[in-house]
Amino acid sequence: MITVIANGPARGPTYTMIPALRQWQETKLVCAQLDGYRGWEPGFMPQSENDWQLVASWIERSDFCLVLSNAGFRALPTEDGRFIAYMEDTETLRNLKYAQGNLAIADKVFVVPDLMRVLPDATPLLQPTEIRPYRPRRERVVICHSPGSQNKYAQKRSRLIQDTITRLAGKFDFEYRVLMGLPHAECLDIKADADIFIDTLATDSYIRGVAKSGLEAMAAGAVVVTAMDDYWGPHIPARDAQNADELEAVLRELLTQPREALVEQGQASRDWAKRHVAPEAWLTYFRAHLPEDLRRTTRILSSRTGRATGFAPAWRAT
Repeated sequence: MITVIANGPARGPTYTMIPALRQWQETKLVCAQLDGYRGWEPGFMPQSENDWQLVASWIERSDFCLVLSNAGFRALPTEDGRFIAYMEDTETLRNLKYAQGNLAIADKVFVVPDLMRVLPDATPLLQPTEIRPYRPRRERVVICHSPGSQNKYAQKRSRLIQDTITRLAGKFDFEYRVLMGLPHAECLDIKADADIFIDTLATDSYIRGVAKSGLEAMAAGAVVVTAMDDYWGPHIPARDAQNADELEAVLRELLTQPREALVEQGQASRDWAKRHVAPEAWLTYFRAHLPEDLRRTTRILSSRTGRATGFAPAWRAT
């Protein structure tokens, strides 16, 4: 059995990893709070000390407990178990010292490639991504960008992306779609028509590379353009654009080439996604990088704090 501790069910790793893990073993999902629930499985949300004691018994019986982000560590109710950590968001960068204290109790640490610059001993891990049926492309090129939320609109430099698209609109024939505030199913439907997907431009405060939305676009057959770095480069075949000028140059190149060449590049992205992030391929990679003996020997003291929503303990490394 596997127990997964997450902050909320709507976070990307939660609703992507659970189905993949369940192909392997029984997996229980525990969410510390109802965070942006979007109709996906809410999991078990403890509301009392008895509930957390039940979670502790699951962890102690599990082959391992997968802890997602710092928020997941703050919710751990027991020090007895085997722990695998996965870090993928800017919270790790903002609270690096706290994250390092959390990771000291983990038997294995996985991160998105970008975080290897601050956690160099970790193992890179992308999120599993469903491979849906391929949709033939339209005659007119479709470009997509997904800010995701108003907060990420600034983090991803979406305004600069919009300005770049505006400059190119009078020179090339294409359709531009912004995915923001839409149901996930509708976003996937739009990505199924996309030839080019713009993920993010470089910032100091936001994770670079290809996020979950970009992986979905690759799986659908789109060429992804994003801010890459030396940590992402070896892992994923996306086009690099650090700033608006570089984005414009890449888009001009893609829009100038023959239509069939762009479609072929998108199909190459989809083929890569099948080999590396399709649930079966992801699970094979994940299992291959787990330690043979997951049982940790160092004991860490824990303390418990009450919350308005009910009892919820938090780790304090010593």
